[in-house]
Amino acid sequence: MTRKVLILGGERRSGLAVVRSLGRKGISVHLAWYPPDSIVPFSKYTAKTHVLPQYDPNDCSWLNALTAVLEGESFDLVVPTTDGVMLPIVRERHSLEKVAKLAIPTDEAFFCAFNKSETNRLAQRLGIPVPRQVLVSVKDNLAEIDIDMEFPLVVKPVSSVVDPDISTTRLCVGYAYSKEQLFVNLKELLPITPVLVQKYFVGTGMGVELLAEKGQILCAFQHARVHEPIYGGGSSYRKSVPLNPKLLGSAEKLMSALQ
Repeated sequence: MTRKVLILGGERRSGLAVVRSLGRKGISVHLAWYPPDSIVPFSKYTAKTHVLPQYDPNDCSWLNALTAVLEGESFDLVVPTTDGVMLPIVRERHSLEKVAKLAIPTDEAFFCAFNKSETNRLAQRLGIPVPRQVLVSVKDNLAEIDIDMEFPLVVKPVSSVVDPDISTTRLCVGYAYSKEQLFVNLKELLPITPVLVQKYFVGTGMGVELLAEKGQILCAFQHARVHEPIYGGGSSYRKSVPLNPKLLGSAEKLMSALQ
């Protein structure tokens, strides 16, 4: 019997990558919770699409519709691919796990990784180097904030999505090249979310990608950014490189702590 998987979220490259990877293995891939302009439904590996209501924390329509799809299709696995779809699934795990197997971490692991301030706090506890930083919230008086770091600075929302528009709005990292620009960025973000102001580092971006289960790394590889945007942000051109033992060691510590 052909295995069947439901992919949630198709607005980012991660969704397309998962659809292609599973489809190439002969798995029947269904897609739901994708935006109207997504290219993922047009992949030759997308066997079927399902239209679901937009997430609303005050309305159960989305949950009822998703539950109906899960009950009707009997998927082998459900895979959320973005923070915007992962968050409501994690919140409703006790209901949804009754009708489907979910590819999601524990609540503790998810909310630690979802909140960059908590991730940094865990890294510090594990002895993993992190940038110098200051956490700023809407309660702080901006005139009294002590930012003892040279410009430019990285201005980073603690999470990429915020209620109630978690499925449609994505908050991005910004950069401040002066005190005036820093305050403009803070005033724009603070009504929405707490913000990390971090020291800026110049160098080559590296990433370690992992498949892990219960804290044990099953597979790992590393990439290097070949092309870096001038003002920061996601890179469009990367290459695989040998694993750096120091970076892999830090990743192992995080995975073990998060289980």
